[in-house]
Amino acid sequence: MYNLSMKKKKILKIIIFILILVIAFSIYKIGTTLYSYYEAEKTYESIREDAGVSDNFSGSIDFDMLLGVNKDVVGWIYSEGTVINYPIVKSRDNNEYLYKLITGEYNSNGTIFVDYRCDEPFVGFNTVIHGHHMNDGSMFCSLEDYSGIEYYNEHKTIDIITPDNWYEMVVFASFIPKAGSEVYTMNIESTESKEMLLDYIKAQSDIETGIDVTADDKIVTLSTCAYKFENARTVVIGKLIEK
Repeated sequence: MYNLSMKKKKILKIIIFILILVIAFSIYKIGTTLYSYYEAEKTYESIREDAGVSDNFSGSIDFDMLLGVNKDVVGWIYSEGTVINYPIVKSRDNNEYLYKLITGEYNSNGTIFVDYRCDEPFVGFNTVIHGHHMNDGSMFCSLEDYSGIEYYNEHKTIDIITPDNWYEMVVFASFIPKAGSEVYTMNIESTESKEMLLDYIKAQSDIETGIDVTADDKIVTLSTCAYKFENARTVVIGKLIEK
């Protein structure tokens, strides 16, 4: 009886020790995640201030400063009334900025970036831009809200500024495709192929916007992770109009 009681106590102590380790590790992970969010926001707030867009957005961006920080900068994206107010970069692949801030530090927030396969960003027919869906609501998290027409009605346009132009991205579609679907087709030349892509987008869209889009327009596809099924993505598509 005595030996059995001692064994139970030892087992209980082991279980308690394991639970303490699990709790400690969980606290550590939560702490590092929250600190990562804080570091990313602090970095991007500093970049906004230096680029001249930390207060009222006017479309004036100090690209000389941005390019001094990172030569891969190709633009800026801003959505009024949301957290989307970030620089855009483009690199030689789609991995470099997944977990790297514009300043080069490692961070899970990463940087908003143009798909490397897009030969001429904002010049070709379909420019694809990727960003993380962060649990703190930052980066491209708010794109998922376009699944509802109410949110769309309050955020019908998104500003995209490049060193040469200021565009208004007029949203006309939003849906959840699988990674690698037709919506990620870029560098399209023929009118027929452009019309086929537009037909696909309009047929898949969860919202009816009534926006007229033709093969003569240029479109932008904003993409972030979704969790409806494996390898799901949320995409928000709009046509570009020079302001």
